[in-house]
Amino acid sequence: YAVRHERGRKQLASDMGLRIRQISKPNEPNQRLKNITPDLGPGAPGGVETSTMTTYGPYLRYVRVDEEDGSSIWVGSAMLVVPSNETPSTMTLSSESGSTSIEATKILSALTHDFIRYPLRLPLKDVPQHFSYGFPEVKPGYDFHLPSASDPYWHCSFTSCNGFTGDVSEEAREQMGRERPLWDDMLRRHAQKPYHVMLGGGDQIYCDDVWKLEVLRNWQKMKGKDNRQYAKWTEEMDQLVENFYFTHYCNHFATDGIREAYAKIPQVNVCDDHDCFDGFGSYPEYLEKSNVFQNLRRIGYKYFLLFQLQTTPTEDRTGMFIPKSNSYSMITHLGKSFSALMLDTRHQRTRDRIVTEDEWETVFNAVKELSPDKRHL
Repeated sequence: YAVRHERGRKQLASDMGLRIRQISKPNEPNQRLKNITPDLGPGAPGGVETSTMTTYGPYLRYVRVDEEDGSSIWVGSAMLVVPSNETPSTMTLSSESGSTSIEATKILSALTHDFIRYPLRLPLKDVPQHFSYGFPEVKPGYDFHLPSASDPYWHCSFTSCNGFTGDVSEEAREQMGRERPLWDDMLRRHAQKPYHVMLGGGDQIYCDDVWKLEVLRNWQKMKGKDNRQYAKWTEEMDQLVENFYFTHYCNHFATDGIREAYAKIPQVNVCDDHDCFDGFGSYPEYLEKSNVFQNLRRIGYKYFLLFQLQTTPTEDRTGMFIPKSNSYSMITHLGKSFSALMLDTRHQRTRDRIVTEDEWETVFNAVKELSPDKRHL
């Protein structure tokens, strides 16, 4: 896969008349994306159709560990995406200690569905724990594993680039089995020695095909920088783009292998470009500041936060992101001796900058405040 992907990048660069190192600074979205083949169903303009009235999930999310009165409390959540006309059910959580019911909290309504979160606060014990959980409308039930309170290094998996760029043909994707072989391998390993957390390094989904929407194609065809920068963002654009991101997330995260892993292994994810669209943040300034790019960014981040972090742009950031950070960067506790810096390298990105100086200072001040017990970051 890596060899094929690298050949594809070089071929794409050749087609665009670019040296490979220039790919991170594309000049125009239609030039950058001209070889992308959409992989969307029929229906609305651009090949997107609204998701059927189906429940999606569950997705597990890990947030942090709180220290309270000498105890370590694992903080996370489970999430379902349910039809808006249905009353959210109660989640049943079971372990050796017994069973409990977790009430639903609605995060947000989007299109035809509600995002329903089930908050989890679970005391870590002297030994690892195994939990099972379920919902009346979701069959079968699922399970997950927590480490012991004293475990210096949690058992972690790492993923990134959970999809394909447009230069990989449908034939090649099918020959490789799409993403399924890698997820099947992770699930086999998880069954042998359970993962406590799954770190997503970015590109958990490839949303590049948003540019195949007809309304965005028409915008790409506009002549003149000013016309592109100041073109209005219309209600039609907003509806179609919202529909694209919502439907694409539902379909992609429901893929065999991905669905099971997201239901069994709590996630911590950071955003990269394909989670919104290819190369976002690295285009010329007039494009990045255009109404179209700004609204694509707004909607892309909205669904990244909803599906991947189970939160919204307006929800309280305390305990989830680095304090005083102006992005979605996190320092994640992964055991007494181990933490991971999940740096958001897209939120403040320009063609000449990845993270602002103020943000670097904020991040490294947070790193300095880590416990002396932390041996690896």
